[in-house]
Amino acid sequence: MIERNMTDKQKNKIGISKMSEPNSRGRLLFLEHYLLDNTDDENPITAEQLIKAYEDNGYKAHRNTIRDDIAVLQASGMDIISGSSGKYKTFCVGSRLFEPAEAKTPHTAQQTIRFRQMYRDGICKVTDRLYTKTIQFFDINYQLAQNEDKTAIFENYCDFLNYFDSTIDIEWEKETE
Repeated sequence: MIERNMTDKQKNKIGISKMSEPNSRGRLLFLEHYLLDNTDDENPITAEQLIKAYEDNGYKAHRNTIRDDIAVLQASGMDIISGSSGKYKTFCVGSRLFEPAEAKTPHTAQQTIRFRQMYRDGICKVTDRLYTKTIQFFDINYQLAQNEDKTAIFENYCDFLNYFDSTIDIEWEKETE
């Protein structure tokens, strides 16, 4: 294999992943724990800071190593948000299975519900693939309505459902008092 005959410097230059290194699993575990312990939505970390953390803990690293390791963790299901701060690439953990107690205690209304973006029309982006919207209906007594009103209500309901294509999941919840 050509890769075996190359020096580390040559591998780094062309960006060959270091996943074949004997301690790559340890490096991935280190990265996972480091991101969980040191980042959140409001406190991302730059690639340069990650490289320094790798080196401080005995791992060789460069931009490609960070990129590849982040991709492996994302592919395994870890929610890592990539962004930028000026000219630096940043990373943070988006959602966690378990969070420290102090992170669970909301201090503002915005911290009560985790979301990535709120649009003007009321649609909320929760994750990259999940959006939500709450619609409030007022008390409508369908059975007491006139036939014309029943037809109009039913047609509006059908129009609403036909707005969505078959790839979109709709969840209905009925809140009763």
